[in-house]
Order: sequence, then structure tokens, then C-alpha cells
Amino acid sequence: TELSISGGNTIDLVSINTDNQTVSIVNDELSISGGNSVDLTPYLDNTDAQTLNVVNDSLFISNGNAIDLSSYLDNTDNQTLSIVGMDVSITGGNTITIPSSADNLGNHTATQNIAIGANYISNDGDNEGIRITTTGNVTATGHLFVGQNAASNSDIYASGRIYDWDNTSYFIDLEVESRMTNLQVDAGVIVNTGGLTVSAGGMNVTGNTVFSNNLSVTGTSTLSDKLTVNADVQVAAANAMYFGDASTDGSWRIVRDGNDFNFERREGGVWVVKVQMNP
Repeated sequence: TELSISGGNTIDLVSINTDNQTVSIVNDELSISGGNSVDLTPYLDNTDAQTLNVVNDSLFISNGNAIDLSSYLDNTDNQTLSIVGMDVSITGGNTITIPSSADNLGNHTATQNIAIGANYISNDGDNEGIRITTTGNVTATGHLFVGQNAASNSDIYASGRIYDWDNTSYFIDLEVESRMTNLQVDAGVIVNTGGLTVSAGGMNVTGNTVFSNNLSVTGTSTLSDKLTVNADVQVAAANAMYFGDASTDGSWRIVRDGNDFNFERREGGVWVVKVQMNP
């Protein structure tokens, strides 16, 4: 730390330390310890207030230049996920194996009520299947089957009536009575108690009919096969029992006429008494 001059003397600079100074800035003024200060206000041009934007594959900065990014377009996000068994793979990437302890969504027990709102319980996720209203009514858009197949012999239990959707005046009441427009039974009808009443339209039976209890019919009934009654047959006093078509000549009928009991034959459009029994 000595300063010398050729042909002259030497001085020691250790005690001078002229460069041991501190620079500081306050607001827009730059100062140096043991020296002066300068005002930096004229140099404040805010050149960092700039905006980046991308046009096509170029990146621009306001009041500056642009760079081409096309060389960085490697489309690394154009990949497809696939699953085989418990393995999940991504194209151009790796494969992971789902742990055997993972949730397969196949065995759950609900610990609270399940709310589905206005949505359906559907096989394919469409607006079809089973829906439950806010009042608890259950509707199905398709047929309702009970049992896995025709041979399962599954039962339907109901504590109230089963109504016709289009006309609620027709119903099946499992406790009191049933009312419907037409009843077709291919195998047979068994009435254990209470009898069978047909109030209008009559009853057409093409197979053998067996009644072990009362049968009441107020309309016209047609039996194409044998009728077996294991109880009383009651015919109202004003009615008759016909053998053949009631409107065709040659048909017979048995009818009560006051206290008399007549066997009559239709001839020329009128009923003619052939045999009369008196008390």
C-alpha cells in the first residue's frame, strides 16, 4: 500500500483508506458517505411497465422485440389414457398398477340417506330408469319386472290399491275389491271367499269354470265350456236361464212366472210356454 515515484520518494497509503465509503439511496436521491448526493429523478422512465402477449407461435413484449416459440411446440399433452385390468397407462409415458386394496366402487354400505334430486337411477346415465319424487313416489320410465327371469316366481307385495295410470277409477284393491275394464286369465281364476261379481259387460269363459262359492252376474255371460258349481245357483225372479241365443228362434229358456215355473221355446220371435209347473 505504498505509492512511489521513480527518482523520487515513497509514501504509505494505509492510513488514508479513501475507498472505505458507503452508497445509499433515499427516495430518488443517491448518496455516498463522506461525499455528495445526486438526484436520479430524470432517469425514472418506468421501462419495466411492459405487457407480454402471444400471437400464433410468437411471444411479444410491448416496446420490445418478439421471439418465435414454434420450436418448442412438442404437443406433449396429446396423450391417451388406457386401463387394462389394474394397469393404467399413458401413451408415450409410463404405466402404474392400481393397488389391490383400491376402491372398486362395487361394495358399499350407505351410512346416511342418499339424495338424487330430480336425477334418475339409470343403466346408461340417460334420463330414464327410476326416479324418486320429493314425496317419496317412485316412477319408472320402462317396464317393471320382479325377479331375474320368468322362472324366479318372485312376489309383489302391496298394502294399497294398484291404479290404472290413465284412469284412476280402475284399480286392483288387494283387501276389498278390484275394478277393471277387462280381465283376461289364461290359466284360471280361483275365488276362495266372497264370490265373483260381474256388474256390466258380462263374462266370457272359454275354459272349464268351477265355482265353490257364490257367483253373481248382472250382465250377459258366455261360457264356451263346462260350468261346475259346487254351491247354490241363484237366479233372480225376473230373470231366466237360457239354452242357446236368447234372440234366436229354437232356443229354450227356464223362467219363473209368478208362482209358476215355465219351460219356454222361442218361436216366431216370441217365447212359447211348452211345460208349466204349478205349486
